[in-house]
Amino acid sequence: MVLPNKDVPFTGPSGITLHRFTPHKSASALTAKFRDGRIGLPADLRGGFASDGFQEIQPWLQEHCQPRRRPVRSSYMGDLYTCPRKFMWRVRYGLKVRGWMDPALHTGTFFHEMLRAVLTGSTIAEATSECDHLCQQCCSQLEAECDRNGMLPSGKPLEDSRQKCVNASALAKMMFELSVHPFLFSKMMEPYEVLTVEAPIEVKYRGIWAPIRCKPDALLMHRETGDVLVVNHKTTGERNTSTVCRSYPWALQPQLEHLCVRTVFPDAPNFRYLHNIMRKCSLRYPSKNSPTWEAYLENARAWYLKEGERDPANQPMLQSLFLLPSHPMTAELHVQLYEASRACYCDSIDTAKYPKNAASCFAFHKPCPFLSLCESTPGLWPRIIEERFEQVFREDEEDEAAADAPESEA
Repeated sequence: MVLPNKDVPFTGPSGITLHRFTPHKSASALTAKFRDGRIGLPADLRGGFASDGFQEIQPWLQEHCQPRRRPVRSSYMGDLYTCPRKFMWRVRYGLKVRGWMDPALHTGTFFHEMLRAVLTGSTIAEATSECDHLCQQCCSQLEAECDRNGMLPSGKPLEDSRQKCVNASALAKMMFELSVHPFLFSKMMEPYEVLTVEAPIEVKYRGIWAPIRCKPDALLMHRETGDVLVVNHKTTGERNTSTVCRSYPWALQPQLEHLCVRTVFPDAPNFRYLHNIMRKCSLRYPSKNSPTWEAYLENARAWYLKEGERDPANQPMLQSLFLLPSHPMTAELHVQLYEASRACYCDSIDTAKYPKNAASCFAFHKPCPFLSLCESTPGLWPRIIEERFEQVFREDEEDEAAADAPESEA
């Protein structure tokens, strides 16, 4: 079938309407006109670009947000690769939505806090009590950010965010109580002694502009061989846990942690990495089938056993141990670190060089915290930033916590 050579819609036998575009009769004439500048770009854009407002807003950002040089971290590199604009807001300007409640993030935070407490000598009961205290602090912070209508700067209702925080705390406590013994008190862990627990490590490497920083969940040393074990705990909603473990050895986080730890312990004969991964349970507490905490633990334990039997290749609780290479720096990693260090340490920030990535705006079916800025023109950024955001730098919080920690934990 030959379509009519007209600029009109054409409906074929299948019922699909095709909007046909008729090309120019002479391709050479079309090329000549484009080369001569007679077509292609609108008249007001020939010889330049339209103003996007970045240059006008840059002085305000420089004065009021005051971007800071940051060390290179695996999470910062992830932001830079997935969405440069998010990297600019979160890393260079340190912006954070006031009253932002992310259940997945808070579940991991509560879970790690309890593991840290146990590794530093607390009992399981004391660790869960610390989780309750952390949950209360989170709810108090949400209440402080709430307006008189019960809304948070993030646009979410206070009660909804507070309930999500309580649910995240209950989920984290359940996962902790079910995993603490197989993860931390197994026979494999007996020959090791704890060196540090969530202590930040910052090193400088030749050829890299910015310092490299990481915070391993725990560093352990074998009492007989002197081997160093880097421990990392992960909570995830991913069903294919085996694929997560399979690709993790060449992820940025273990590579950077290996680089930092080997610099601090240069005489250790071997370095191993222990990756504990636990899938989040879909059960909630309290519920009709789990009116009490004891019933909730039993139902959750049965859920994990059932999920393991349903898909033996992807167990909901996995422990992966792998030997780290003798030399942590590769040519590929060096290139990545060099580019990331330039982005983290450059003095001037040109917004046009940090483009938006539409694929990251709703990653994991959740809106990006900076979506309100990307949807707005730069002229509205000052009001949005002042109303919804605060400036928080992670390194300041870590250094303050390390200064307040006992010497045995530093």
